[in-house]
This record gives sequence, structure tokens and C-alpha cells, in this order.
Amino acid sequence: MDISDQIDLLLEENAWVVDVLPEQVPAERGSRYAMFETYMDNPEMTEAFCGKLNSILTKLYCYHDLAIYLPAEEIVTEQPQITEIILAVRACLLGEEKRDAVTEFLVRGRKPALLMVCRQDFYMTIFGADDEQLRLIRLLAASEGLFVRPAAGQE
Repeated sequence: MDISDQIDLLLEENAWVVDVLPEQVPAERGSRYAMFETYMDNPEMTEAFCGKLNSILTKLYCYHDLAIYLPAEEIVTEQPQITEIILAVRACLLGEEKRDAVTEFLVRGRKPALLMVCRQDFYMTIFGADDEQLRLIRLLAASEGLFVRPAAGQE
């Protein structure tokens, strides 16, 4: 099974988000969220968020094998260098090209999991993580002042 088939299967599993907010903002607060999103969508805040995700991913790499997958280019990097992880997240979130860039990290181990970073979101989505992977990601996210919660519709 190639990596894109593995990812397709993982996308069907339970999802969580690593987010700057502890829970989804209620619909009736949408205008306030829009103001918050505008505040977050500036280079300084995006750079800070990028650093937090890189810290989580590079620390996670100490415990689990990772593969980087760039779906737009269909490039897979198995057992990347730390700098490759950092550059992949930076290119996704801070790259010059204004498109819906996506970078995916496949966590290898007893059970694979998928971590997806998407340019238009201020969160990272986790698919198919087992309890131990999720426990570790929660600890790493908390150390960066971020929250792990179920994705919308999976509460």
C-alpha cells in the first residue's frame, strides 16, 4: 500500500485538532471569531504558530518515526532530518505561493496516524491516532500553549 492509500484510510478515522482555542467557537460568536481570525492572520502570529507546530513535530519525532508527504508534488520523505520537518511546515504556512498548501506527516509505528497542516487553518488536524500517540501529542501541544480537542462533528 502506498502512502496516498494509507492517508486515504486514515482520513476516514477519528479526528482531533491541535488548536489555539480550547473548543470550537459557537456559531452565534462568528463575528468575534472573524475578528480573532483576522488578528491571527498576520505574519507575526503565523510565524509564532509555525514555531509551535515545529516544536510539537520535532519533539514527536524523538518518539515516533515520521514521513513527510507533500501531496501537491507527490513527494515523500521517509525519516527526514529535523530541518526538513521545520522547512516543510514553514513552506506550508509561510510560503510565498498563495494557494491552499497542505503538508502531511505520517506517524509510523504500531498504528499509523496522520498529522495535517493546512495553510488556511490555524490548527493541525490529527487523524487515526491511538491513545498513546494522542496522549503524547496532548502533552507536547500543552507545552506550547495549544489545545487538543475533537474535530468539529466528533465531540
